[in-house]
Amino acid sequence: MTRTTAASVNMNKGDPGSYSHQGNLNTRNRAGRLSQVNNKAISRSAVNKLTKPSSHKFSQSKTMKTAGEILNYPYSFDQELRDDDLAALDNQLAKQQYEEQYRVAEIQNQQLFSPIREEFKGAKEVARAIFDMTEIEGLLEKKRRELVLRSDFNLCDTFKMFGGLSKGIQGIDCDDLFSTITQNLDLTVTKDEVFILFYKIDKDGDGLISYEELSNCFMPRSHEYAVLLQSRGGFYGSESDYKKYFEGPTRDLIRVFIRGFIDCEVSIEHVRQRICNKLKMNNYTIFCAIDELNRGSINIDDFRLFIKKANLYPIEKNLILLFERFDKYGTGYVKFEDFVAAITPFMNNEQF
Repeated sequence: MTRTTAASVNMNKGDPGSYSHQGNLNTRNRAGRLSQVNNKAISRSAVNKLTKPSSHKFSQSKTMKTAGEILNYPYSFDQELRDDDLAALDNQLAKQQYEEQYRVAEIQNQQLFSPIREEFKGAKEVARAIFDMTEIEGLLEKKRRELVLRSDFNLCDTFKMFGGLSKGIQGIDCDDLFSTITQNLDLTVTKDEVFILFYKIDKDGDGLISYEELSNCFMPRSHEYAVLLQSRGGFYGSESDYKKYFEGPTRDLIRVFIRGFIDCEVSIEHVRQRICNKLKMNNYTIFCAIDELNRGSINIDDFRLFIKKANLYPIEKNLILLFERFDKYGTGYVKFEDFVAAITPFMNNEQF
């Protein structure tokens, strides 16, 4: 017995559209499946475009940051914060640079105003020796002023007393100086001390002490005292006995001054010996240390600065007196040759 269905009935009835209708259904079904597949593919490609951009386009439009850049700028996505960080970094670098410059300036100032440069060994001792010279000159100047305050003391009679006019020549030789000090003034001195004294007073080195040179020896450096002494004339012009020149107290002060002058020269000679023999300093090294500006000559300001570097502060008047000892010709500047002559021990002057 055959089972009858709706399809078989339609086929048995010989419906001519039954097969074409079935094919259309199949065609529509396949087209639907293809459209679904295509839709899925399109959706996948769209998702890929959104999630995985093209590497070629990415390399052209955006540059990858290194780890160091990311660490240095953790908020690189925020331009304002990044600018703030850059500004803070610049300020920090500027502060470090300023602190470094300030530190260098402080070191330079310490070197400039430090007591003594380390590379000049013995400079402090030399400065101390020069300072001692200023003190000695100050004591001698005090004796000059005390002598000027004696109303009968004058330069004309002093020059005659030392034998400046006794031999028909206007000058005092070393023998005249020695005999006047030992016989007229009754001072006990050695010939070496008198020779040092004579060498100091005879500035031009002609072997005779002129009136100007003797006057410079007794003349105070203070203007008021100098004017007072220059205003006096001779009192004992007609007296032939030189032992009667000047009153007793005045003669005592002359002895004190002569003794002090000799002691001054001897003390300064000891200072020279200390610099030369004990410290064993080279004269050119000392001169260059004082002449910091490399002018080839030194003035009183150079002396003052050199002494102050050793934390020593001389009296200005005493410093002027010492500088006169170096400035033999009164030019205001001391050349190397004059400096060597003043700083070298007396017995070794011939070697320089």
